[in-house]
Amino acid sequence: MKKLLFICILFLFSNNLYAKQIPVEDFFKSQDISNLYLSPTGEYLAAVFQDEEKYKIATLDTNTLKLIKVINVSNSQGDDVEISGLQWVNDERFLFRVRRQFGSLAAPFGTGEVMASNFDGTKQMFLPSGFSLAGTMPEDPKHILGIFSNRKGFRTVKRVRLYDRSSESTIASRTKTKSTFTLDSSPFRGGILTDHDGVIRIAVDDDQRGEQKTYYRANKDSEWELIQTRREGSLGYSFVRFSKDNQKIYLFNDKVGEEGYYLYDPKDKSKKLIWKDKGVVTPSLVYDNSYPIREPIGVMRHDGVPTVEYFDLSNPYSKLLSQIQAAFPDEFTFVRGSTKDGKSTLVNVVSDRNPGDFYLLNTETKKLRYLSSSASWIKPKTLAKREPISYKARDGLKIHGYLTRPIGKEKNLPLILLVHGGPYGPRDFWWYDREAALFADNGYAVLQVNYRGSGGYGTKFQYDAYRQMGAEMQDDLTDATLWAVEQGIADKNRLCIYGGSYGGYAALMGAVKEPDLYKCAVGYVGVYDIEIQNKSDIGDWEGGRYFLDVAWNNKDPDFVRERSAVYHVDKIKSALMLVHGKADRRVPYANFTALTSALDDINYPYESVVEDLEGHGFYKEENNVELYTKMLKFFDKHIGK
Repeated sequence: MKKLLFICILFLFSNNLYAKQIPVEDFFKSQDISNLYLSPTGEYLAAVFQDEEKYKIATLDTNTLKLIKVINVSNSQGDDVEISGLQWVNDERFLFRVRRQFGSLAAPFGTGEVMASNFDGTKQMFLPSGFSLAGTMPEDPKHILGIFSNRKGFRTVKRVRLYDRSSESTIASRTKTKSTFTLDSSPFRGGILTDHDGVIRIAVDDDQRGEQKTYYRANKDSEWELIQTRREGSLGYSFVRFSKDNQKIYLFNDKVGEEGYYLYDPKDKSKKLIWKDKGVVTPSLVYDNSYPIREPIGVMRHDGVPTVEYFDLSNPYSKLLSQIQAAFPDEFTFVRGSTKDGKSTLVNVVSDRNPGDFYLLNTETKKLRYLSSSASWIKPKTLAKREPISYKARDGLKIHGYLTRPIGKEKNLPLILLVHGGPYGPRDFWWYDREAALFADNGYAVLQVNYRGSGGYGTKFQYDAYRQMGAEMQDDLTDATLWAVEQGIADKNRLCIYGGSYGGYAALMGAVKEPDLYKCAVGYVGVYDIEIQNKSDIGDWEGGRYFLDVAWNNKDPDFVRERSAVYHVDKIKSALMLVHGKADRRVPYANFTALTSALDDINYPYESVVEDLEGHGFYKEENNVELYTKMLKFFDKHIGK
């Protein structure tokens, strides 16, 4: 209740005071507001917030910002649960997913359950489990379109009732007959793209072994036509969405020399270039505020500091958004939703030092109204800036990343190379990063790089890095460290490498491969024996097992031995800190025990933090505060301030 009262106060007042020193707790406490969602009419706001480590929903009157209801939910077993994600589906009703704690585990897990509720908490109900939203039905607000997928990846689209638990007839499905796909009651295997009427018009036939065939049909009565065959990781078309009239398709083409967004006409196979990509970073589309179908008006790029490039600045909405962005020159403005009449737009303002502020934009008066901040106690001026950097790896490949230096300090600094997880697909962004902010606030330069294999830099950059862990991917990290030393940023005698998940793998392999470079290494829920990953939850499904084979080469014992830190502990000279949760299913705790046993066998010292009830990354606030307090002491001890 105290948390809720504080949230309500935040909507009315903005505190401009800030402390000179930032305690560790401030970086890990629950945000005041995780996200805000504007109802289609603009009458209501739904705020997702965390109270006693559970995510809940509070609805407010948009005009007065007075609380309407705190929505508490129970799952089908009657247990109190928390919510994950939210989406308005008509003027009074929204959907959210359910997460529940199992036993005494710290972190909740998704149950697959989907619930609907009115803005005032009435008419709560469970919907069929496990579907993703294909679209709303403005002409029929009592139903939505949902995409259902079975365990083998076959999909179907159903119309789902919003005011009781049943679902109605299948709208689209298919069976495979010889060389064509025909419409009947059987689902697909692979991804799908529906048009704005909910009809499946694009279908991917994925053999789960790397080959993907893409099919198109003109309408639900047409036969399927093969329009693309590609191997996973090869260059080609990515179909994004249908045009407003359902006749053409927006696609991204990453073929060399043709990179960009196109409008594809399936009738004559022609494609019209609407935006040419001149950089190395894969952009995402930005949309207008039209209703019910929003049209692309530009692209957002994450090449260093994020930017938006509009297709046509004479478009009134594009022009307005450009003006709003100009009002926040050191920050970035996201559109989080608009009303049906287009008169109000919810804007989220973020930066490398600001976790987020929410504003309501009146598109007629062009005025912004402040609503709330995500973390009111974080004062951007007290935090260090994140600077985009780039360097060339030893083979000439350009690598991008971010450098965070303590305020007022630029040269000869103790440096932490902070390696992101994944490794394939995730990447570091310019946004506020609590780890980088914490370490910089305590006197450390923090270097984060998007080594090869990271997402956002094109298909080739990501997929060519398969089976390069401990090799080219590791060399990119070593080269980043050496670059920082050569630039005079880092003190060559005060270097540490740290990361979680794959970043933990890289931290220990850095200590193995560069024993004289890093004074210390911290592995957080890291992979230390590739073979153990066969027991990961990734291997629970066919596509995951294929990924472990093709990306991690986990079936080759020579490769596993060569690229796993557990077999090379005799080469390590760095001080070590190892962190793991015993309930980790993504990177099993056996990785930790295998490595510590190998270290114990040669009497090599290490510090460790183990939590019995935590999983893949610590969840509970007190556990995070304790962990990072110990981590800072470890850094202070070995590379100092």
